[in-house]
Amino acid sequence: MSDNKTEALDRRLPVLLAAVGLLLSSALEYVHFKAHVDHASSGFCTAGAKFDCNVVALSRWSVFFDIPVPIWGIAGFLALGLLAWFRSRWLLPLALGAGAASLALLGVELFSIHNVCLLCEGVHVASWALAFVAYRDRHLLTKTDGITLAHIFTVPVGLLVIAHNLLSPYWATFTWKGPIELAHGTDDEGHYWIGAEKPTVVVHEYTDYGCAHCAIATTGLRRVLLKYPKSLRIVHHSLPRMRCPVEAGELACVFARLANCAGDQGRFWQADSWLFEHAPGKATVDAKQAARDLELDAAKLTACMADVGSFQRADHDSQTAMLAKITDAPSYVIDGKKYLGGAVFKELNSRL
Repeated sequence: MSDNKTEALDRRLPVLLAAVGLLLSSALEYVHFKAHVDHASSGFCTAGAKFDCNVVALSRWSVFFDIPVPIWGIAGFLALGLLAWFRSRWLLPLALGAGAASLALLGVELFSIHNVCLLCEGVHVASWALAFVAYRDRHLLTKTDGITLAHIFTVPVGLLVIAHNLLSPYWATFTWKGPIELAHGTDDEGHYWIGAEKPTVVVHEYTDYGCAHCAIATTGLRRVLLKYPKSLRIVHHSLPRMRCPVEAGELACVFARLANCAGDQGRFWQADSWLFEHAPGKATVDAKQAARDLELDAAKLTACMADVGSFQRADHDSQTAMLAKITDAPSYVIDGKKYLGGAVFKELNSRL
């Protein structure tokens, strides 16, 4: 085989791997966008409760420096593809860095989000394979003549700058990190509500903070609320999947108790948002961290959560939901009619 053919083959494989990573990252950005704006869609990247790209896309880890992580991937693989094409010696350190970043993101999926995105794993495999090929063929990488890093990174960096400055933050909703600007309060039964003071549509939501799909649905419902703040009201009902007697121990309905006790300090909706970011897939959360993040009185929070009344309140919510024959989380009730999952968004689209 001639030297020219060998050079072409040496270049072809890393460029192909970078192209695969770029395409998969583009598909991930589509999933990220759809997960945030099309709440009635379950998405094509779902293979069970623990293998759901939407859960990962809606997590707090999916946006980095106000840019969706898939766009970082698109820019990164574009840069790696150009470095591979020019056989630049900078391919090796950047490919190794990308491989390390993929390993870190896999750790986030497994240990923080507790869910795996199959498309993400495709991106990770492409990244690791590219790092391996770059290391294996490192002796073929050279200092490129006439092409500088400035030339190579102009397009990828430009893409990130455009995304940061011009991309509408379609993923944004109100969070625990800031004040709640919408009207909110409690109804006659003590349930927390948010939205319109004189609503035309009232949605009673029944959710469990440990449920990843509840987190997905809640993000979608909050975005609808931001669109119709003068006509839609959401009333929250905690739906613990188990009874909550004090004898069951400190883990019994711990999420519902934390939210209610934060509500006693005037921070229920911040706690609601915080819990949906930190609790899905977990048995408990760090109440001290919650107190710091939510700017609560930690001693009062701890005392409240340990109080018998806190258990009774959470247990009452559980029993009330059971009496109403609401057993699935998330569930929604509008004018006495129950809706599951994405059906509530179709109903709201017809009413608002």
